[in-house]
Amino acid sequence: MAYTPKKGITNNKWNKANYERLDLMVPKGMNEEIKKAADELGYPSKRMFCIDAIKEKIESAKLD
Repeated sequence: MAYTPKKGITNNKWNKANYERLDLMVPKGMNEEIKKAADELGYPSKRMFCIDAIKEKIESAKLD
């Protein structure tokens, strides 16, 4: 499907309703480490790698 300005507006509206933004600053060099780890573990993106890592940390911190 070709990109059109209307499609961009629709995508932005959907993203705003379904996602929250989390800006993350990391020390110099860490961005490349994250990219390398994500690639080696077969993640399609750094974003998905970071989301899974955060979820994993939250789950391991839960006390029963």
